[in-house]
Amino acid sequence: MSEAQWEWRIHSIIFVATFALAIDRMHYQNVEIELMIFTHHPEMAQTIMHNYTRGVTAWEGIGVYTNAATHVLVTVVAKDEVKAIKKDILSADPKAFIIAHENIQVTGGYIKHLI
Repeated sequence: MSEAQWEWRIHSIIFVATFALAIDRMHYQNVEIELMIFTHHPEMAQTIMHNYTRGVTAWEGIGVYTNAATHVLVTVVAKDEVKAIKKDILSADPKAFIIAHENIQVTGGYIKHLI
């Protein structure tokens, strides 16, 4: 095999890898996740709104098993924000219960934060 053929193959591999990473990154940012957060720290809503510029809906709930009052927070975030938000929530409330729903459709005031 000639040197030109090897060079062509290496350039092709680099192009395909770079293209795949770019497409994957763009797609990852376009996936919305609904987070339902059950916490005893209502200030978590302000943390999400301030640190991630995301709206939060909140209401009061009662844990049926424990009969304890809890705060229920719901927000929609980009998939690449979920790990950081969970870390913030669990650092303030290690007993927080978080449910993440993928494959949702969002209509309305949701703004994508693209890098």
